[in-house]
Amino acid sequence: MVNASRLYEHIETAEDADYLRSQLDTLGVVAFVADGAVLPRASSFDPSKGKREVKITSKGLQSISFGTQMIDLGAVEQLVDISQTRAIGDAIYYATRFMDGSRSLREIASAVQRAVEKKGLDVLNRRPVGDYAAFRGLELTAAINRLRTLEVTEKR
Repeated sequence: MVNASRLYEHIETAEDADYLRSQLDTLGVVAFVADGAVLPRASSFDPSKGKREVKITSKGLQSISFGTQMIDLGAVEQLVDISQTRAIGDAIYYATRFMDGSRSLREIASAVQRAVEKKGLDVLNRRPVGDYAAFRGLELTAAINRLRTLEVTEKR
């Protein structure tokens, strides 16, 4: 049997969401972007630190130093080895080559995963590292989403 009050609450929530979405253009803002519609801007990824053009290091299992920014991965419970964190740090930088303004975050993560599957984890760095462990696209997108300088646009 259907609970009438829960059904009513669900309908109200859907109507509220529709109303909010209808106001986005009027207000000139972007919010609640549909899954797959977030386009990261490559310009918001700066791995430089001091005189070094690229400085990316894993700081244990729960954080990555990406240039001058720290990425907190404490809530990404699926990570089990520091080698994964190291690979994800370099994968974030590698992912910028796919950020052309037309690909969503999901598409970018998939492109990185395909490159890794095709060429191995060493594709993530110009120099062979040898101390990487496999990661999923989910962990990569989680790390990118935690980068404080991340800027995105809406796919149109």
